[in-house]
Amino acid sequence: MKLDVKFKKKYAISLDEEKIKQVFSILEEYFSEPNGEATFSSIKALLKNEATIKFESMEELFKYDNSGEFRIVELWINYGTYDCCTVSFEYGFHWLFTYNSTIVTTIQIGDKDRFLEIRDKLERTFVKMRMPYRYILMSKISLSLLMNIILIAILIDISIKSGILNFITTSSNVNFFGYFLLLAFGVSLQFAFRSIWTRVYPPIQFLWGEEAKRMNNLARIRRNIFWVVFIGGTIVGIAVGVFVNLISKTL
Repeated sequence: MKLDVKFKKKYAISLDEEKIKQVFSILEEYFSEPNGEATFSSIKALLKNEATIKFESMEELFKYDNSGEFRIVELWINYGTYDCCTVSFEYGFHWLFTYNSTIVTTIQIGDKDRFLEIRDKLERTFVKMRMPYRYILMSKISLSLLMNIILIAILIDISIKSGILNFITTSSNVNFFGYFLLLAFGVSLQFAFRSIWTRVYPPIQFLWGEEAKRMNNLARIRRNIFWVVFIGGTIVGIAVGVFVNLISKTL
C-alpha cells in the first residue's frame, strides 16, 4: 500500500528564509533515506521572464539575486526517493477570482499515521505563511469580479426596462448590438486589469534579495488602496448609472 495524497492552500502567503527552511527541515526529517543513503532532493524556481532555475541547496537559493525580470514567481521543493514529498508555491489561475491556490503539497508514503503526522506539521508551518485577512480579501477580489458585477447590473437594468427579463419586449427596436458592446467592454477590462491587480496584491511574496525591498514599496501603496477603491467605486457607480440611462433611452 502506498498513499498518494495532494492538498492545497487557497490563501495569500509570504515566504522568507526562515519559513522555507522550516518546510525543508520537515521534509528532511521524514523523507531522508535510512543508513545515510543518498536522498533525492531538488529546488526549482520559475522566474518572472518565464525561465527556470535549479538550486543545489537552500543556501544557494537565498544567495540568489531575486530581482527584476529574474525574480522568483513560483518555487518547487522535492524531497525523498521512495517515500517522497513535493511542496510547490505557485498560484493557479481562476476565471473569476485572482487565484485558486498558492500551496500545493503532494505526498507519496506507505504509512497512513506517518502521513497524518507530516501533514499536521506542514499545516502548522503553512499557517505561519498566511497573510492577514484583509490582504487575502483584497487579493481575492479581482477587478475581473468587480467588472462582472457591474456588467451584470447593467444587463439586468436594461433587460427590465426593455421587457426582456419578463420575456415580453415592450420595444420592437431592441438594440442587441448594444448588449454585445457591453459584454465585449467588460471582458476586455477583465484581462487588462488582472495582471495589474496581482502586481499590487501578489498571492505569493518571496521576501529575500531585492524583491523584499520591492514588497516594502508595494506595502506603502496598499495602505491607501482601500480608500482609492472606495472613492473610485463611487465614481464608477455614478458613471455607470449615467451610462445605463443613456443606453436604455436608445433601446
